[in-house]
Amino acid sequence: EESFSCEAKYDVAVKALRSASDEEVIGQGCATTECSALILVADECPSFAATELSEVQLRGRGSRDFDRVYADVGAALQFELAHYEAGAQLDPAYVEALQTHGWERMPGKTWPTLFPASWVTQTSRLLSSQEHHENITTGSRTKAYRFAFIGGLRNDKSTELMRRWVLRFVEDHFGESSYLAFTDAATTSRRAPLGPFDRTTTTGVVSGGGGGKKGEERWNPKLRNPPQATAALMASTDRKAWLRHLAEAETTGDENPGPFLEVIRSRFVRFDAGYFGTLCASEVALAPAGDGPWSRRFFEAILCCAIPVVERTEHAGRTDDELDLAYRYYVYDPQQGTSYYRYREDWASANLALFLRTATLLSSSFRRRCPSA
Repeated sequence: EESFSCEAKYDVAVKALRSASDEEVIGQGCATTECSALILVADECPSFAATELSEVQLRGRGSRDFDRVYADVGAALQFELAHYEAGAQLDPAYVEALQTHGWERMPGKTWPTLFPASWVTQTSRLLSSQEHHENITTGSRTKAYRFAFIGGLRNDKSTELMRRWVLRFVEDHFGESSYLAFTDAATTSRRAPLGPFDRTTTTGVVSGGGGGKKGEERWNPKLRNPPQATAALMASTDRKAWLRHLAEAETTGDENPGPFLEVIRSRFVRFDAGYFGTLCASEVALAPAGDGPWSRRFFEAILCCAIPVVERTEHAGRTDDELDLAYRYYVYDPQQGTSYYRYREDWASANLALFLRTATLLSSSFRRRCPSA
């Protein structure tokens, strides 16, 4: 009834879903009754649903090692790819945990979010390229874009709720020297451009994701990998052969571990040069949570020497240990003006040094600084 408060409507939805089947509960970015109940009331109570969903997503942090709050298939595959490229043997405990808990619960809170060495190499080239340092207005050697966001807005209802603040930030702070591109079909087919900075309909193809030139595919792994297809790939014999290759002996990163390597690089954790080119040309990058309480975009921004913006501090990492790292970033504050969110070379360089030390398997002798403003 209309007289019901949002809290009451939510309570009714939770009670109704507790007797529902798993198929009725799981979906729209949800894997719990509480999340699905919030999706049901979101149209009538969007602010309430967004606030509560953020709390629901965070439940489980600090508890069991393999709670869903720490799970991310892309992070797990990226962890494995980083080991392959470094020629490092996969921890036997990781393989054992995978067999015990299943790929849906990996990589857990024990293992960090890692990035492969090839991504560091390629972003280093982008950062040193004249193309990505020339200001599009003045021609001076600075980052081209003031703010940037490239990603899905309405991949599912959970993501839509968790990214409501992105539209507010764009409206308040994006200008001609910013870059915006949504990568989900639901957003691109339902609205007009938000301003001259909005490249959603003028760059790329919605079936993929990333920035880049007109006609290039934009990369959105969730569009490429629906749940049933992902489950089939993760249970495949190619996947088992890949894990054996990583676990049985140290490699140099040159041996052919079988076709699953290409599956990882092309379907799950592909290095999208258009996306990273734009990110590396940006001073400040929005890194909103989605269907989970973090986003790999937070680390990708740091890798590209951009300062991340998150909605809350709990979104600045996947694991508890990552949240405790001394990264410098902005927490969205609607009371702050545009000048508050500025590029700081000292922040960017300190972030990058911390990232290289904790989120890669590169030698400690590897060094890189970020460009000046």
